[in-house]
Amino acid sequence: MMMKLLNSAMLNSTLIKLGKYQPNFEIVTSPFKIIKNFVKLFDKQIKALDLEFILDENVYGNKEEVERFKCRGAKVDIQLYKQIMCNIFQNACKFNKTKGLIKMTF
Repeated sequence: MMMKLLNSAMLNSTLIKLGKYQPNFEIVTSPFKIIKNFVKLFDKQIKALDLEFILDENVYGNKEEVERFKCRGAKVDIQLYKQIMCNIFQNACKFNKTKGLIKMTF
């Protein structure tokens, strides 16, 4: 999965520079599920650094807003969203200290 995302990111970067990128929007009702999949993908790095991972599943600290979001969803270019999440996790692991913290809030 990681290689596919990296190859896709390079291709998308080129297409964006050329002004030819065509987003592929989908309605997403569970962005947290995608993030949790990345936690699994980066599990080895997270454990090697003994990092703590916290995912705050409230939106602006409001659980009601999360429920509204789950009902309505959001229009997202899912491939680009995954590339961004991959980059965030790579950087969080790369630039963190041992026994550090990765905290994601919305």
